[in-house]
Amino acid sequence: MAVSKHVRLSDVAAHAGVSIKTVSNVVNGFQHVRPSMRQHVQQAIDELGYRPDASGRTLRTGRTGLVGLAVPDLGNPYFADLAQRLVAEARKYDMRLLIEQTGGDRDEEVAILSGRGARMVDGLIFSPLSVHDEDLRNRKDQIPLVLLGEHEGGDIADRVDIDSVGVAFDAVTHLIEGGRRRIAMLGWVGTNTTHVSRNRRDGYLRALEAAGIARDPELIRVVHPWGRLTGKTAAEQLIASGVEFDAIFCGNDAIALGALTALREKNFNVPGDVAVIGIDNIEESEFCVPSLSTMAIDRQAMAERSFKLLHRRLESPDGETATLATPYALIRRGSSNTAEG
Repeated sequence: MAVSKHVRLSDVAAHAGVSIKTVSNVVNGFQHVRPSMRQHVQQAIDELGYRPDASGRTLRTGRTGLVGLAVPDLGNPYFADLAQRLVAEARKYDMRLLIEQTGGDRDEEVAILSGRGARMVDGLIFSPLSVHDEDLRNRKDQIPLVLLGEHEGGDIADRVDIDSVGVAFDAVTHLIEGGRRRIAMLGWVGTNTTHVSRNRRDGYLRALEAAGIARDPELIRVVHPWGRLTGKTAAEQLIASGVEFDAIFCGNDAIALGALTALREKNFNVPGDVAVIGIDNIEESEFCVPSLSTMAIDRQAMAERSFKLLHRRLESPDGETATLATPYALIRRGSSNTAEG
């Protein structure tokens, strides 16, 4: 049978030989439908190509089935991969994502917090770079909000947290355990600093202090925005400065990939002369030459925990806020002084 673009609930009921109410119960996932009847009605739905009307769903449930996702940069492999995982996770809850790219711009992020597009969505999953505690407290819109990553926020909103201090500490400790003592950091953002940049610098400094290594401001280099080209430029400037270094800790893998290119062009041996480590474990990190040691952030766990918190908030709007941690792990590869594996 040809699929119609205007199949109605009554058409499905007639095709299946059941009441409209029975079809409605199947479409809306009501529990008290016999499995055999559910299968029979679903077969009719599939054969006719029926699609539930979104406006009708909103009237029945008060929900749209849509969730907003706001991230800084979909061109960044980390956020692109995270978005894909969130799209897949949304489907498990019979929901869909509407995605916005903020560029990390403060005005854009505050506008989203203030409720731009809120009528279209049941909740918001948000990875901000520039908003502050006060922005979160003062937001006008009160749709369910789940924050991702490093930020302030305290107990103001549900969040899936990344311990960037711990991530950076473990990355730099790995370099120190490999015998490196002059470790540069590429990824400070200076006066434009973000929670991510600040926390990763703090972890870097704590690792040096724990090992009894004096900090050297000349080894901390500004990279803004974080990316391959800016990482390459920062590494070139570090090399040109004449400052001695035997390792580079990078704020993310994109910076590290740029640094590897600069080191290769300047005839440095990696990891013989300089060890390099990044953060994020993006796909490219495994396939560059040498392969990149990195701190893997478990983005699948982030996606699952984001929707767990969002679903909880939708079911219990007045419940206490919760914070769930994101697992992370060191991935040893060829760019550091430890053998791959």
